[in-house]
Amino acid sequence: MKCPGKISRRSFLKTGASATAASTLVPAIVGLSSKEVPASPSPLNIWPGRVVLNYENRINPHPTCNQTGGTLSDETTMMAMIDNSIRLLTGIQDVGEAWKAIFPATLSVTSRIAIKINILTDTTIPPHPFLVKGIVEGLKLMSLPGGNFPANRIYIYDGNASADWANKGFTSTNFPDVNLVPSDSQTTRTGDDAGARNRPYSNTLYNCDFLINIPTLRGHSTYAESYTMGFKSHYGTYPTDFHSTGDPFADPSSCPAYLRDINCVGPVYNKTVLTAFCSIYGHYGSSPSASANSFLIYAQTKDPATADTRPNTVIMSTDPVTAEFHGVKVRKLQFNQTYNVSDMPNYLRASAGKTSSLSASPYNIGIIDEADMDYREIINGVITNSGSEKFSSSASKEKAAMQVNPNPVSPNAYIDFLAPQNSHQKQAVVEISDIKGQIIWRKEVSILGINNRVVWTGVNSRGKRAVPGRYVVSVNLGTKILSNTITLI
Repeated sequence: MKCPGKISRRSFLKTGASATAASTLVPAIVGLSSKEVPASPSPLNIWPGRVVLNYENRINPHPTCNQTGGTLSDETTMMAMIDNSIRLLTGIQDVGEAWKAIFPATLSVTSRIAIKINILTDTTIPPHPFLVKGIVEGLKLMSLPGGNFPANRIYIYDGNASADWANKGFTSTNFPDVNLVPSDSQTTRTGDDAGARNRPYSNTLYNCDFLINIPTLRGHSTYAESYTMGFKSHYGTYPTDFHSTGDPFADPSSCPAYLRDINCVGPVYNKTVLTAFCSIYGHYGSSPSASANSFLIYAQTKDPATADTRPNTVIMSTDPVTAEFHGVKVRKLQFNQTYNVSDMPNYLRASAGKTSSLSASPYNIGIIDEADMDYREIINGVITNSGSEKFSSSASKEKAAMQVNPNPVSPNAYIDFLAPQNSHQKQAVVEISDIKGQIIWRKEVSILGINNRVVWTGVNSRGKRAVPGRYVVSVNLGTKILSNTITLI
């Protein structure tokens, strides 16, 4: 699949070396007995903590988020978002090889891949079909013994749903030869759900070898801790019997405990290779079927010039906890709220080995602490963070560090700084100075978490474009001043 907006090759590892490295990183499937509780990430979570966030504002808005139309350029742009995200996640330029890198060596042309989407009702905001199509087309490019991976071994499913899939764009025209399962049924299989709890779950997932979870950015009422995202996407893999009454197998019996369990044990844990938030639209209402809301404040942390109120975001990770963290963070940024580990929902903290009211079970399936993540980012088709080993190794709850991307700067400088926990909810002062030490631009920002961002658009305090040349970026955290030299071109 060709990409219309090229990403700089220098930001990626060379394809050959990357493919070799990836093959050594992908382990064989390791079984989980029915009574085991996972104390570490799934063997299929090959890069715990690694995540790509891809924001794109070059998509024409549609009258409603349910509209299946759009220009050819929209389809091409959204599918390119998926291509570029998997490239940056894996470090492999060839799209088919990049997709193959997230699967174990057991993948073959006879394997079955399940793709879980979450639609629920006709008013529910779905993953955009063009983004899901990008994933399907990428999977079909995987070259394996016997040929490319066949479309008829891909199953897109949801359960507990009453939506008209055609109205959402999930049709045989958009997905030729792919199996579309809009009303998947669930069956109880003794001992199959880990912990011998025998919960019924998706027949499609049971018959498939691997799982890709495709949630959207949606809200919920407080009993589900206000989020319908990646973890709750598996209402549909599992039934809603315990939706409000609590799961009799969970301790305590509650919806958050149910969310923890269905993601941390059993087939979801054993088969998930990727979580990919596909969110052109999103909402933060109290019902999963609420209408789309504005994410303009969040969007302007990615593109200060945008007036587009949609989130326009793909979040991609082999780590379901890390992916969920960044989905929650998008909403926190929209409301200028802190996004530390302690600010995350209980079901997520309990799934990542952190203390919470649900921490009785020793689940630890992924990385929730942003200081331990390998964050990679694309904004409007340009890599703004390719992952920095030096920056990540400095990431500590008690240390501070800064990096600026891209450098040289054109047109925007993304100033990312790590702040120790004792500085959170305080103010940081970011200044740009010329080589004579004269401050040409200054901004005060709230420190909301470990990893924070300020965008400098290359202008001075009067709003005029600064003269090309060398500048010094400084971030004053109160207890420490960070500085870096940049070049504006």
